[in-house]
Amino acid sequence: MIEARELTRRYGSLLAVDRVSFDVSPGQIVGLLGPNGAGKTTILRILAGYHFPHEGVALIDGFDVVTEPIEAKRRLGYLPEHAPAYGELSVSEYLGFICGARSLGRAAARRAIERVVTLCALESVWRRPIAQLSKGFQQRVGLAQALVHDPQVVVLDEPTSGLDPNQIREVRRIVRELGEDRTVLFSTHIMREAEAVCARVLILDAGRIVAGGTALNSGVNPAPWQATIYPGPQDNFVFNASTIFWCQGLSSPPGHMLPWSHWSRPHGPDRRVQQITRNLLDRSLRAAKA
Repeated sequence: MIEARELTRRYGSLLAVDRVSFDVSPGQIVGLLGPNGAGKTTILRILAGYHFPHEGVALIDGFDVVTEPIEAKRRLGYLPEHAPAYGELSVSEYLGFICGARSLGRAAARRAIERVVTLCALESVWRRPIAQLSKGFQQRVGLAQALVHDPQVVVLDEPTSGLDPNQIREVRRIVRELGEDRTVLFSTHIMREAEAVCARVLILDAGRIVAGGTALNSGVNPAPWQATIYPGPQDNFVFNASTIFWCQGLSSPPGHMLPWSHWSRPHGPDRRVQQITRNLLDRSLRAAKA
């Protein structure tokens, strides 16, 4: 699982991440949403060990990313926003290189490559140079390198950015399969994206978590539907790709079922949070019409 406690990161005088805390449990897919500059990528880079926090603690499957970085990285698969790859290598050569970097033996590497090639549907481009692939296939190669060592925790930074609708559906399929038995955290700007794959979302603004919620799967206002409340003081709404329903200030234990009458629309915690979520919904609707 992923545990973040009071994570703080500065770039000079800029406070990019401000005392962020959250958990992601095994078998759960959680999305980080927020406007540009909200701190999403910085948080993912801290979890991946690319940046260290100036304050706070981040644990990957119980291992501290600062004091136990090797053990944490063994259990983590990370896909940055721009998929890392050597364009002159073929898909087979590149995945073989990644297996070597992960210290997988020949037999283990062969099994691992067969598994990720099937999962990411790369059979048709297996021998082609990565530079000649479409962006969708390059993204799948990036996913394959993140998964080749069979990590229990997967962190994805905007994995569908710039893809066409068919490519987006394919990446969503992969993420949903990963979420069946792994811990998955990914960032996105689009509420529809979160609704399609997430059980839960956390909304960031100016480096802080300002709200969190649970995805609806049955349309707008599906009364008498009941919402599951996840643990955490920031979890206070349910949503789909076009609507957010805010909790009316009730305090609920983790996993407690609240009747639909206890939810309201559209009043959120404050105007700033309402504006952020409205912008995310608008962006989702524009993406759906594109």
